[in-house]
Amino acid sequence: MKTSLGIWAFGAMSTRFVPAGYQPQWAAESTAGKVGRAIEGLGDLIDGYEFHYPQELDASNLDAVRSALGGHETALAAAQQEKDAVRAYELVYAALGA
Repeated sequence: MKTSLGIWAFGAMSTRFVPAGYQPQWAAESTAGKVGRAIEGLGDLIDGYEFHYPQELDASNLDAVRSALGGHETALAAAQQEKDAVRAYELVYAALGA
């Protein structure tokens, strides 16, 4: 069995009840920073990480996220719009080798 983690869980965790988030100190952290923090804290308990396109993963942060993943697997959880889906899958599967 493999485990995965949606990297958005390491963000501010904003909701309609707490718009600033339950963990506001992480609001400005980069996706690569979240990945690094998750891997540091969870180590080998998590096999792969999930991302939304373009919210957490896009062409501008791809190299930093790839480096932070350090060989862990990745998956695309969702693309924001249907027209983004093809670009998102190309980005994740070609560039990250998923």
